[in-house]
Amino acid sequence: MKQDYLLSCIYLTRKCPMHCDYCSIRKTNLQQPELTAQEWKKAFAILKDLGCEFNLILGNETMMADDLPAIIKYLYEQKISYALYSTSPTELYNKLKESLIEAGLKNLSSGFDSLKRDDSIGIKSKRGLEGMIEMKKRIPGLDTQGTITLSKINLDEVVDLLKTLTANGIWGAVNSIHWDADGEYDFFPPKEHLKDFIIDDKEKFLALCRKLKELTANGEIMIQNPPEYFDALAKHGLDMSWHCTQPYIITVDADGSLRLCGYRRGKGVTKFSIFDLADEKKFEKYKEVWKEESQECPGCFWSYWWMAENFIFTDQKEYGTKVFQTHHSKYFEKEKK
Repeated sequence: MKQDYLLSCIYLTRKCPMHCDYCSIRKTNLQQPELTAQEWKKAFAILKDLGCEFNLILGNETMMADDLPAIIKYLYEQKISYALYSTSPTELYNKLKESLIEAGLKNLSSGFDSLKRDDSIGIKSKRGLEGMIEMKKRIPGLDTQGTITLSKINLDEVVDLLKTLTANGIWGAVNSIHWDADGEYDFFPPKEHLKDFIIDDKEKFLALCRKLKELTANGEIMIQNPPEYFDALAKHGLDMSWHCTQPYIITVDADGSLRLCGYRRGKGVTKFSIFDLADEKKFEKYKEVWKEESQECPGCFWSYWWMAENFIFTDQKEYGTKVFQTHHSKYFEKEKK
Protein backbone atom coordinates (compact mmCIF):
# COMPACT_ATOMS: atom_id res chain seq x y z
CA MET A 1 0.00 0.00 0.00
CA LYS A 2 3.04 2.26 0.21
CA GLN A 3 3.19 5.24 -2.13
CA ASP A 4 6.48 5.84 -3.94
CA TYR A 5 6.84 9.44 -2.78
CA LEU A 6 4.87 10.78 0.14
CA LEU A 7 5.33 13.60 2.64
CA SER A 8 3.01 15.06 5.27
CA CYS A 9 2.04 18.40 6.76
CA ILE A 10 0.74 18.19 10.33
CA TYR A 11 -1.23 20.73 12.36
CA LEU A 12 -0.42 19.32 15.77
CA THR A 13 -2.63 21.89 17.47
CA ARG A 14 -4.60 25.02 16.63
CA LYS A 15 -3.62 26.64 19.93
CA CYS A 16 -1.26 29.60 19.70
CA PRO A 17 -0.28 32.46 22.03
CA MET A 18 0.62 34.69 19.09
CA HIS A 19 -1.62 36.98 17.03
CA CYS A 20 0.41 37.39 13.84
CA ASP A 21 -1.28 39.68 11.34
CA TYR A 22 -0.86 37.40 8.32
CA CYS A 23 -2.11 34.19 10.00
CA SER A 24 -5.80 33.33 10.28
CA ILE A 25 -5.88 29.61 10.92
CA ARG A 26 -6.02 29.92 14.70
CA LYS A 27 -9.42 31.63 14.27
CA THR A 28 -11.10 28.79 12.36
CA ASN A 29 -13.02 25.96 13.99
CA LEU A 30 -12.28 22.24 14.03
CA GLN A 31 -14.85 19.51 13.45
CA GLN A 32 -13.82 17.47 16.49
CA PRO A 33 -11.63 17.86 19.61
CA GLU A 34 -7.87 17.94 19.01
CA LEU A 35 -6.11 14.60 18.96
CA THR A 36 -4.39 13.38 22.11
CA ALA A 37 -0.70 12.45 22.13
CA GLN A 38 -1.67 8.78 21.98
CA GLU A 39 -3.87 9.40 18.94
CA TRP A 40 -1.05 11.30 17.24
CA LYS A 41 1.22 8.30 17.73
CA LYS A 42 -1.32 6.18 15.86
CA ALA A 43 -1.56 8.82 13.14
CA PHE A 44 2.22 8.91 12.63
CA ALA A 45 2.28 5.11 12.55
CA ILE A 46 -0.25 5.15 9.71
CA LEU A 47 1.79 7.72 7.79
CA LYS A 48 4.91 5.61 8.26
CA ASP A 49 3.09 2.51 6.95
CA LEU A 50 1.99 4.52 3.90
CA GLY A 51 5.64 5.29 3.14
CA CYS A 52 5.73 8.90 4.34
CA GLU A 53 9.36 10.03 4.23
CA PHE A 54 9.13 13.35 6.05
CA ASN A 55 6.63 15.11 8.32
CA LEU A 56 6.38 18.90 8.41
CA ILE A 57 4.92 19.47 11.89
CA LEU A 58 3.44 22.93 12.17
CA GLY A 59 1.51 24.34 15.13
CA ASN A 60 -0.05 26.48 15.35
CA GLU A 61 2.29 26.53 18.40
CA THR A 62 3.49 22.97 18.77
CA MET A 63 4.57 23.51 22.37
CA MET A 64 0.88 23.90 23.24
CA ALA A 65 0.02 20.43 21.88
CA ASP A 66 -1.03 17.64 24.21
CA ASP A 67 2.10 16.05 25.75
CA LEU A 68 4.56 17.12 23.05
CA PRO A 69 7.53 15.28 24.67
CA ALA A 70 5.65 11.96 24.38
CA ILE A 71 5.11 12.59 20.67
CA ILE A 72 8.76 13.53 20.12
CA LYS A 73 9.90 10.43 22.00
CA TYR A 74 7.70 8.27 19.75
CA LEU A 75 9.13 9.88 16.60
CA TYR A 76 12.64 9.30 17.92
CA GLU A 77 12.03 5.67 18.79
CA GLN A 78 10.35 4.95 15.45
CA LYS A 79 13.08 6.82 13.48
CA ILE A 80 10.47 9.08 11.86
CA SER A 81 11.87 12.17 10.12
CA TYR A 82 10.28 15.53 10.88
CA ALA A 83 10.65 19.27 11.24
CA LEU A 84 9.06 20.66 14.42
CA TYR A 85 8.02 24.28 14.14
CA SER A 86 7.90 26.41 17.28
CA THR A 87 8.33 30.07 18.14
CA SER A 88 9.74 28.90 21.50
CA PRO A 89 7.36 30.94 23.71
CA THR A 90 9.44 31.73 26.78
CA GLU A 91 7.27 30.15 29.50
CA LEU A 92 6.40 27.05 27.48
CA TYR A 93 9.92 26.65 26.12
CA ASN A 94 11.50 26.83 29.58
CA LYS A 95 8.96 24.34 30.87
CA LEU A 96 9.41 21.81 28.08
CA LYS A 97 12.98 22.09 26.83
CA GLU A 98 14.52 19.59 29.25
CA SER A 99 11.85 16.98 28.58
CA LEU A 100 12.18 17.53 24.83
CA ILE A 101 15.93 16.95 25.06
CA GLU A 102 15.34 13.77 27.08
CA ALA A 103 12.72 12.65 24.54
CA GLY A 104 15.31 12.75 21.72
CA LEU A 105 14.46 15.98 19.90
CA LYS A 106 16.03 15.87 16.42
CA ASN A 107 14.73 19.07 14.81
CA LEU A 108 13.69 22.54 15.87
CA SER A 109 12.46 25.01 13.27
CA SER A 110 10.80 28.41 13.32
CA GLY A 111 9.46 31.25 11.24
CA PHE A 112 12.21 33.82 10.82
CA ASP A 113 10.75 36.90 9.17
CA SER A 114 12.46 39.88 10.80
CA LEU A 115 14.98 40.76 13.49
CA LYS A 116 14.35 44.50 13.17
CA ARG A 117 10.69 44.65 14.17
CA ASP A 118 9.32 44.79 17.73
CA ASP A 119 5.85 43.43 16.88
CA SER A 120 4.66 39.81 17.07
CA ILE A 121 6.60 38.96 13.90
CA GLY A 122 9.85 40.28 15.31
CA ILE A 123 9.27 38.67 18.70
CA LYS A 124 8.52 35.32 17.07
CA SER A 125 11.67 35.50 14.95
CA LYS A 126 13.98 36.51 17.79
CA ARG A 127 12.60 33.92 20.19
CA GLY A 128 12.76 31.19 17.57
CA LEU A 129 16.38 32.02 16.76
CA GLU A 130 17.36 32.05 20.43
CA GLY A 131 15.66 28.70 20.98
CA MET A 132 17.38 27.08 18.02
CA ILE A 133 20.80 28.42 19.02
CA GLU A 134 20.41 27.17 22.59
CA MET A 135 19.15 23.74 21.53
CA LYS A 136 21.99 23.36 19.02
CA LYS A 137 24.43 23.82 21.90
CA ARG A 138 22.55 21.29 24.03
CA ILE A 139 21.88 18.60 21.41
CA PRO A 140 24.78 17.39 19.22
CA GLY A 141 23.72 17.10 15.58
CA LEU A 142 20.38 18.87 16.07
CA ASP A 143 18.80 19.81 12.72
CA THR A 144 17.62 23.42 12.80
CA GLN A 145 15.83 25.45 10.16
CA GLY A 146 14.26 28.91 9.78
CA THR A 147 11.64 29.74 7.16
CA ILE A 148 11.43 33.30 5.87
CA THR A 149 8.07 34.41 4.49
CA LEU A 150 8.78 37.13 1.93
CA SER A 151 6.56 40.18 2.30
CA LYS A 152 6.70 43.94 1.94
CA ILE A 153 8.04 44.27 5.48
CA ASN A 154 11.23 42.27 5.00
CA LEU A 155 12.43 42.35 1.37
CA ASP A 156 15.39 44.53 2.36
CA GLU A 157 16.25 42.19 5.26
CA VAL A 158 16.08 38.76 3.61
CA VAL A 159 19.71 38.39 2.55
CA ASP A 160 20.93 39.43 6.01
CA LEU A 161 18.47 37.03 7.64
CA LEU A 162 19.80 34.11 5.59
CA LYS A 163 23.37 35.08 6.36
CA THR A 164 22.51 35.23 10.07
CA LEU A 165 21.04 31.73 9.90
CA THR A 166 24.09 30.46 8.02
CA ALA A 167 26.47 32.03 10.53
CA ASN A 168 24.67 30.10 13.26
CA GLY A 169 24.67 26.80 11.34
CA ILE A 170 20.90 26.94 10.76
CA TRP A 171 19.36 25.93 7.42
CA GLY A 172 17.13 28.57 5.86
CA ALA A 173 14.15 28.38 3.53
CA VAL A 174 12.20 31.02 1.63
CA ASN A 175 8.47 31.15 1.01
CA SER A 176 6.21 33.98 -0.23
CA ILE A 177 3.26 35.75 1.36
CA HIS A 178 -0.16 34.37 0.40
CA TRP A 179 -3.73 35.54 0.87
CA ASP A 180 -7.25 34.15 0.80
CA ALA A 181 -8.05 34.45 -2.90
CA ASP A 182 -11.51 32.85 -3.01
CA GLY A 183 -12.77 32.50 0.55
CA GLU A 184 -11.46 28.93 0.84
CA TYR A 185 -7.96 29.61 2.22
CA ASP A 186 -8.13 29.50 5.99
CA PHE A 187 -4.41 29.90 6.65
CA PHE A 188 -4.21 33.50 5.40
CA PRO A 189 -6.72 36.38 5.62
CA PRO A 190 -8.11 38.13 2.50
CA LYS A 191 -5.80 40.34 0.46
CA GLU A 192 -7.44 43.57 1.64
CA HIS A 193 -6.40 42.72 5.20
CA LEU A 194 -2.78 42.33 4.16
CA LYS A 195 -2.06 45.72 2.62
CA ASP A 196 1.01 46.13 4.85
CA PHE A 197 2.43 42.77 3.69
CA ILE A 198 1.54 42.28 0.01
CA ILE A 199 4.61 42.95 -2.14
CA ASP A 200 3.94 45.81 -4.55
CA ASP A 201 7.45 46.54 -5.81
CA LYS A 202 7.88 43.96 -8.57
CA GLU A 203 11.35 45.08 -9.61
CA LYS A 204 12.70 44.84 -6.07
CA PHE A 205 11.12 41.41 -5.72
CA LEU A 206 12.62 40.14 -8.98
CA ALA A 207 16.03 41.54 -8.06
CA LEU A 208 15.85 39.67 -4.76
CA CYS A 209 14.94 36.44 -6.57
CA ARG A 210 18.02 36.81 -8.79
CA LYS A 211 20.25 37.54 -5.80
CA LEU A 212 18.98 34.55 -3.82
CA LYS A 213 19.46 32.25 -6.81
CA GLU A 214 23.04 33.45 -7.13
CA LEU A 215 23.81 33.03 -3.41
CA THR A 216 22.28 29.55 -3.40
CA ALA A 217 24.02 28.31 -6.56
CA ASN A 218 27.36 29.65 -5.30
CA GLY A 219 26.99 27.83 -1.98
CA GLU A 220 27.16 31.06 0.03
CA ILE A 221 24.11 30.38 2.21
CA MET A 222 22.65 27.35 3.95
CA ILE A 223 19.26 27.11 2.26
CA GLN A 224 16.74 24.38 1.58
CA ASN A 225 15.43 25.79 -1.72
CA PRO A 226 17.34 24.76 -4.88
CA PRO A 227 18.46 27.56 -7.28
CA GLU A 228 15.67 26.83 -9.79
CA TYR A 229 13.13 27.55 -7.06
CA PHE A 230 13.91 31.25 -7.38
CA ASP A 231 13.07 31.26 -11.10
CA ALA A 232 9.69 29.78 -10.20
CA LEU A 233 9.34 32.25 -7.33
CA ALA A 234 9.88 35.15 -9.75
CA LYS A 235 7.20 33.71 -12.02
CA HIS A 236 4.56 32.70 -9.48
CA GLY A 237 5.36 34.34 -6.16
CA LEU A 238 3.48 37.60 -6.64
CA ASP A 239 0.23 36.22 -8.02
CA MET A 240 -0.02 32.68 -6.56
CA SER A 241 -0.35 31.20 -10.05
CA TRP A 242 1.23 27.78 -9.51
CA HIS A 243 -0.87 24.60 -9.20
CA CYS A 244 0.03 21.28 -7.58
CA THR A 245 -0.93 18.15 -9.50
CA GLN A 246 -0.64 15.14 -7.19
CA PRO A 247 -1.40 14.42 -3.50
CA TYR A 248 2.26 14.02 -2.59
CA ILE A 249 1.61 15.70 0.78
CA ILE A 250 -1.04 14.41 3.18
CA THR A 251 -2.18 17.29 5.36
CA VAL A 252 -3.63 16.41 8.76
CA ASP A 253 -5.51 18.92 10.90
CA ALA A 254 -5.36 19.06 14.68
CA ASP A 255 -8.50 16.93 15.05
CA GLY A 256 -7.20 14.24 12.68
CA SER A 257 -9.34 15.31 9.74
CA LEU A 258 -7.59 15.71 6.40
CA ARG A 259 -7.13 18.98 4.56
CA LEU A 260 -6.58 19.76 0.91
CA CYS A 261 -3.24 21.35 1.88
CA GLY A 262 -1.67 23.51 4.54
CA TYR A 263 -3.42 26.58 3.20
CA ARG A 264 -6.87 25.23 2.24
CA ARG A 265 -9.15 23.15 4.38
CA GLY A 266 -11.17 21.85 1.46
CA LYS A 267 -14.59 20.22 1.62
CA GLY A 268 -14.64 16.68 0.30
CA VAL A 269 -11.27 15.74 1.76
CA THR A 270 -12.36 16.82 5.24
CA LYS A 271 -14.75 13.86 5.32
CA PHE A 272 -11.66 11.65 5.64
CA SER A 273 -9.49 11.35 8.73
CA ILE A 274 -5.91 10.18 9.00
CA PHE A 275 -7.24 6.97 10.55
CA ASP A 276 -9.26 6.22 7.40
CA LEU A 277 -6.04 5.97 5.43
CA ALA A 278 -5.13 2.72 7.17
CA ASP A 279 -7.73 1.21 4.81
CA GLU A 280 -6.29 0.89 1.29
CA LYS A 281 -9.64 1.47 -0.43
CA LYS A 282 -10.27 4.64 1.59
CA PHE A 283 -6.74 5.85 0.85
CA GLU A 284 -7.34 5.47 -2.89
CA LYS A 285 -10.72 7.20 -2.58
CA TYR A 286 -9.15 10.07 -0.65
CA LYS A 287 -6.63 10.59 -3.47
CA GLU A 288 -9.45 10.66 -6.03
CA VAL A 289 -11.35 13.27 -4.02
CA TRP A 290 -8.18 15.29 -3.49
CA LYS A 291 -7.41 15.40 -7.23
CA GLU A 292 -10.96 16.45 -8.07
CA GLU A 293 -11.13 19.12 -5.40
CA SER A 294 -7.65 20.51 -6.07
CA GLN A 295 -8.81 21.55 -9.55
CA GLU A 296 -11.04 24.18 -7.93
CA CYS A 297 -8.07 25.87 -6.25
CA PRO A 298 -7.08 29.24 -7.80
CA GLY A 299 -3.40 28.50 -7.10
CA CYS A 300 -0.57 29.35 -4.71
CA PHE A 301 3.20 29.12 -4.52
CA TRP A 302 3.84 27.16 -1.35
CA SER A 303 7.53 26.26 -1.32
CA TYR A 304 7.06 22.89 0.40
CA TRP A 305 4.67 21.52 -2.22
CA TRP A 306 6.52 23.08 -5.16
CA MET A 307 9.78 21.45 -4.09
CA ALA A 308 8.10 18.09 -3.57
CA GLU A 309 6.82 18.10 -7.14
CA ASN A 310 9.96 19.65 -8.62
CA PHE A 311 12.20 16.98 -7.15
CA ILE A 312 10.11 14.08 -8.39
CA PHE A 313 9.35 15.55 -11.83
CA THR A 314 13.02 16.35 -12.46
CA ASP A 315 14.11 12.89 -11.32
CA GLN A 316 15.80 14.22 -8.19
CA LYS A 317 13.83 12.15 -5.72
CA GLU A 318 16.93 11.18 -3.75
CA TYR A 319 17.97 14.84 -3.42
CA GLY A 320 14.42 15.77 -2.48
CA THR A 321 14.27 13.15 0.23
CA LYS A 322 17.60 14.30 1.62
CA VAL A 323 16.53 17.94 1.67
CA PHE A 324 13.25 17.21 3.38
CA GLN A 325 14.86 14.93 5.94
CA THR A 326 17.93 16.94 6.89
CA HIS A 327 17.59 20.28 5.08
CA HIS A 328 20.95 19.86 3.37
CA SER A 329 21.74 21.83 0.24
CA LYS A 330 24.01 19.99 -2.19
CA TYR A 331 25.27 23.37 -3.39
CA PHE A 332 26.38 24.53 0.05
CA GLU A 333 27.93 21.15 0.83
CA LYS A 334 29.81 21.11 -2.48
CA GLU A 335 31.20 24.57 -1.82
CA LYS A 336 32.44 23.61 1.64
CA LYS A 337 34.27 20.42 0.62
